[in-house]
Amino acid sequence: MPILMIIENEINTDFPSHDKGLNGLKGRLMPILKMASDICETTTSLIYMHEDSDIRILASNGINKEPVVTAVKKISGMLDLDEGLSIIQNVRDHKRVTTLLSDLEIDNVQFYAGVPIRNESGTKIGALCICDSNPRNLLDVQKNNLGVMAGAAEAHIMLFKEKELSNKNSRELKIKSAFLNNSTELTFLLEPNFGNIRDVSYDVEKVLGYSPDVLRGKSFTEIAELNGVVVDTIEQWFLTGNLQKGHYSTSVRLIDHQNRKRWFQCEFSADKNHWYVTARDINKKKVAQQGVRDLKVKLKKVVSVAKDLIYKLDWASGNLSWGDELTDVLGYPHTEKFVDYDWWIDKIHPEDLERVIRDVAQTVEGESQKAKLVYRIRTFDGPYKYVMNRIYVDRHEDGTPKNIIGAIVDVTEVVKLEEQSRRNEKSLEEKETLLAEVHHRVKNNLAMVSGMLQLQIYTETDERVQQKLIASTERIQTMATIHELLYNSSSFENLRIDENIEKIISSLVSTYEESLDMHVSFDMEPVKLNINEALPCSLIVNEVITNVLKYAFSDGGTGLLDISLIEEDETVTLKIRDDGKGLPDDFDPEGNGSSLGMELIQTLTKQLKGENLYTSLDRGVEFMLAFDKSNEKDVGFILE
Repeated sequence: MPILMIIENEINTDFPSHDKGLNGLKGRLMPILKMASDICETTTSLIYMHEDSDIRILASNGINKEPVVTAVKKISGMLDLDEGLSIIQNVRDHKRVTTLLSDLEIDNVQFYAGVPIRNESGTKIGALCICDSNPRNLLDVQKNNLGVMAGAAEAHIMLFKEKELSNKNSRELKIKSAFLNNSTELTFLLEPNFGNIRDVSYDVEKVLGYSPDVLRGKSFTEIAELNGVVVDTIEQWFLTGNLQKGHYSTSVRLIDHQNRKRWFQCEFSADKNHWYVTARDINKKKVAQQGVRDLKVKLKKVVSVAKDLIYKLDWASGNLSWGDELTDVLGYPHTEKFVDYDWWIDKIHPEDLERVIRDVAQTVEGESQKAKLVYRIRTFDGPYKYVMNRIYVDRHEDGTPKNIIGAIVDVTEVVKLEEQSRRNEKSLEEKETLLAEVHHRVKNNLAMVSGMLQLQIYTETDERVQQKLIASTERIQTMATIHELLYNSSSFENLRIDENIEKIISSLVSTYEESLDMHVSFDMEPVKLNINEALPCSLIVNEVITNVLKYAFSDGGTGLLDISLIEEDETVTLKIRDDGKGLPDDFDPEGNGSSLGMELIQTLTKQLKGENLYTSLDRGVEFMLAFDKSNEKDVGFILE
């Protein structure tokens, strides 16, 4: 599902719409307007609001003619209400007003009074007005009461605006939170000006090892490698003036909780209140690129110590003379040291000839003094060599070419190495693509097998067979989580087993939610295993948890599960503790044919070259599994 759709689904839609809220405000203002008309004995009362340069009627009482509306707008636009109550007792006597109004408007509005409505900062935002088709005077008590009515209207309007702003802020916050939770990349929400982290997607703990709470409030540049250029550039982006200037992109090395640095491609974008940063892991690509650059540096060093073949070409006559290295580099005898331009052109590979002639001509005819060409040239023995030709144009005082002085060096081995490097890089990309496809198909096949077993469960009438099929489905799902872990891991030798254990247990517990209220607590260190250890360990967890849910809490109710995982001196210890019924009197940890699950636990423990132990507690049972991590590098796995 697209992120925007997810965001819309997650946002609470109980905020009142603007139109609905505005109608409610009008309903609360109407009694005030009617009372103002009654107290002042006028036919019409209304409230208008300033919106930029426009005047908008917010609510009205007694208006049934268009000339009244237009007249009030014109008068309100002219009068200055900043000093308080403004009254025009007879519009016909007010010269400025009569020049603005038509005769029809004057007939409908001959009396006008207005009291300003202000916001919390004291700025005028509108007015409460009364008007009548006849001239009149207002008593002091009427004027005072009109001010009270304006104050009541002002309170309702400001309360409406506060709620509207609060609802808008709440919605923006929910949108940002949903965006962070549903982003497929590492995503930061930053405050403007200083770039402090306001929120971050929960994947940050998996990727960089920080909990979101640890990062909130920190500057984004605190977790970026402090090389001056990049950090100074990012800090410039965070300046208020740059907030609305669009989109920025750069490569940044982010520092994880163990002070390790990894490359991320960071995309910076802003709205009026926040910066958004999405970070995509490009560390593998950067390391590969750095390897290519290092190779090129080495190759340049090789070229720099090689022997150059020097030549001089008289541009006007076309006479070409070679240095003594002609024989060493290209194999031609010294008798061919003095030749012409056509001799050189004749030796260039046909596929490179047009390009070389064009580049030489552009250099000579242009203003540049130097050029560097790489092409193939035929040797005396017949085969072609790749050469690098660095040329320098010696010009007359008027800028016309005089001589071309150049140096040629054999770079055949350099070009071959670069081509091999490009082939290796392409091969690596193809293998990574193939590996991703293999994992994808394995997951699909496991899902298909699991689905077939589930269909069999629904059609099977024998309850014992049903239970065996369910157990088999859970074991397949456990193996599928391992493949998911493999797919997300860069190495078969460093799989985070703690993450996999949590997924397995959460999945199994969720299947018993209707009959059992289970509370699960995890206290696990980040332990990395290779595939030979991760798969049997995960299957053991599957069997133990399945037995606990089936037998320790067979009567339903509530239960507790505590899972701990530690690694000390290359020894991994897993403990699973429950507060259920405890072990039965006839409990046999070896299984001995009575329980496939118990036999699997013992077989898999032996495969890990470890040991397990069941211990009865005052309430419940503790299962302990301990094994030493292996140094084997192969990634095959066979269930014995």
